[in-house]
Amino acid sequence: ANNDFKEDLTTKICFVVEMYAPSKQWHIDTLVKVLTLAGSYVPETVGNKLIALISQSEQVLQAYCVKVLWGVMATNAPLSNGTATLEGSEEDAIAYCKKETLL
Repeated sequence: ANNDFKEDLTTKICFVVEMYAPSKQWHIDTLVKVLTLAGSYVPETVGNKLIALISQSEQVLQAYCVKVLWGVMATNAPLSNGTATLEGSEEDAIAYCKKETLL
């Protein structure tokens, strides 16, 4: 029952973050933090929403996200699959990061 509670609570936190995010960057940063801390208790739909949010963002924010997720990937195995998928689909953002020496 404790695991069910954690998953339910994580889902509710992500819902509140989505509803009351003051900016896209804050929304993304907060979802990444939740994914990092809650790991396997985060529903797959949250990762999908994060990818969609980043994909629909301007290039500068995408580049920022690639940098943040690159760092998370190096230290957090549960998040690695989603970030690898995201980075593979955001080749332009990666190229922009390299051009701007962000990576």
